[in-house]
Amino acid sequence: MGIGLVSDISVIVLDLLHRAFGKRDDIPSPKEIGDAAFSIAGSSVASTLTTALVFVPIIMLPGPLGSLFGDIAFSLVASVSAGWFYAQLCLPSLYRMGSIEKYRKSITSTSLTDNANILLKIKTVFKDGNLVKKYAHTLLFLLRRPDKIYAAAVLLSIAGGLTLFLRPVIFLSPDQAEEVWISAVFPPGTLLERAGAAGIELSEIVLGLSSVKTVYGRAGAEEEDVMRRADIDYRKEELILRCALKKKIKPEKALLEIKSALEQYDLPVTAFFPRDRTETLLGLSSQRTFVIKGKDRHELLERMETADDALKSKLIKADFRPTGQRPELRLFPNREAAAYLSIPAAQIAETLYILNEGIISARLEIEGRPLDVRVTGENADNEDPIQKLMRTPLKTQQGKTVYLGSIGAIERREADAALARLDRSDVMYADIPAEKKLPETLKEIAARYSWFSGADESVFAKYRSSLFLYVILVLILLYMTMGAQFESFLLPLILMLSIPFSLAGAGPALLIFGSRIDSGAILGLTSLFGLVVNNSLVLYEISEEKIKAGLCAAAAVYQGACERLQAIIITTATTVFALLPLVFSPLGNSQKSMSAAMLGGLAASTLISLFAIPPVLIRFFKWKLKNSEAVK
Repeated sequence: MGIGLVSDISVIVLDLLHRAFGKRDDIPSPKEIGDAAFSIAGSSVASTLTTALVFVPIIMLPGPLGSLFGDIAFSLVASVSAGWFYAQLCLPSLYRMGSIEKYRKSITSTSLTDNANILLKIKTVFKDGNLVKKYAHTLLFLLRRPDKIYAAAVLLSIAGGLTLFLRPVIFLSPDQAEEVWISAVFPPGTLLERAGAAGIELSEIVLGLSSVKTVYGRAGAEEEDVMRRADIDYRKEELILRCALKKKIKPEKALLEIKSALEQYDLPVTAFFPRDRTETLLGLSSQRTFVIKGKDRHELLERMETADDALKSKLIKADFRPTGQRPELRLFPNREAAAYLSIPAAQIAETLYILNEGIISARLEIEGRPLDVRVTGENADNEDPIQKLMRTPLKTQQGKTVYLGSIGAIERREADAALARLDRSDVMYADIPAEKKLPETLKEIAARYSWFSGADESVFAKYRSSLFLYVILVLILLYMTMGAQFESFLLPLILMLSIPFSLAGAGPALLIFGSRIDSGAILGLTSLFGLVVNNSLVLYEISEEKIKAGLCAAAAVYQGACERLQAIIITTATTVFALLPLVFSPLGNSQKSMSAAMLGGLAASTLISLFAIPPVLIRFFKWKLKNSEAVK
């Protein structure tokens, strides 16, 4: 994108120098070249500022928005600024350094190689001025009938806007899947050896499929893996197999093949596409998730039943988590007996920890990471774990041996497999399918019960205000910048007329390329505000120059538009060609939707502005000249 934007001002300066000195046999003087380049310095500064201003607020967006697009915005601001510096201060000097004929032959060796090649290809379209002549005839016809171009521009903008707003809305468009995950959940307390054996069996099944390249497995988590262990969906008894797919395999077809192959397996397993990496890293979710709070476990379970009944009365089925039971043994120590034998509670707790986790016998360091080597005992076949626990020996401070069963009672109980805490309360999460559009119903339930509230609400709703504020801020900055530049309240509004024209192409482009309205598309549409205004700025600058030369408003705008046609089309083409690789890229869908919106919007706005802006400028210059004469 930066490659496409960096050359816009250079193309305009080069076009100006070529028109001014291209037909001369002698080499122009430095003063002549400097004066020519300086004549458009005002409009080039305004064009650079309008382009850069739409990206600056992105850097300051909060949360995931700033994380996703901050670096892109910073790079584009730097590219646009460097492009202006090169075009205004370096390009005129390069033009002066050689003869015009040598410059024409050596332009492909400058830093604008790619865009210069595009320029030379496009110049064939302008051979003998055919395109300019056709544009001049069409523009002259429409200038005599401005109502037709106004009506066409409005209808195209409305149609494009409707196409745009009918696209599905999502915060992040997931990338094309490269893996299929298989999940096997074992009963609580299952040993890792059992999960490992099941993983080998499942791997052998899926590795025989034509769509699977290799398989990686994982279960449980290390102690330092706090992110995984803190996930409320984490279960150490869950085995995850990541099936990497072969190239040129459709993910949907591979998923069906894997599901079909797993039907022969005894244990219940599920196959699914993994959650988008960006969503995982940024903590986003497309689900509606609500949280139920209670001061203790008993109150929480009662409130969960109340919430479930309320949701069912509205025909809403919710999935509650965390759920499930697991067996556990609880030791209730006899404090008097422990005190009599001088056995502290810390010693009892340490003994129980060793029984569960083993004792550290050594420590290894692998690739700079320390790992504990633990030694654990094995249960004898059919041995009652309570009897084994009761026979666990303890040493008193006097060196005597006592058994754990003599200083406490041991009971077998069923307990919750996992607990969740939030804001110092016991909580339960209720997931509601994202396809259900029931905001009012959920608001009613949340209003009735203070302990029922949104926990992981739609991220679009969460960041809607930030996106809206960003759009408003960009519009205000554009208006104030152009108002200060041209010392006018009305002119910025006229130049910003090209913004709604971009809707005529943005909506159809998203539809054609199969992109949805996501955060990238919204930022791409807002970025168009600064890009499409540049065409209006170019037309205004050349028209004002013609009026100062003595032409009337209509003749000045008409001649200026014909002269600047080539520069406008080339600058638009370089940006469009730079966006095409992003649009056709199989990965990076948030950038793909942003590029598609910018590509379609820029192309449509340029085409419509070339015919719709000149009639408006003619009326503006007539009104301005009339007011000037009245003041005199």
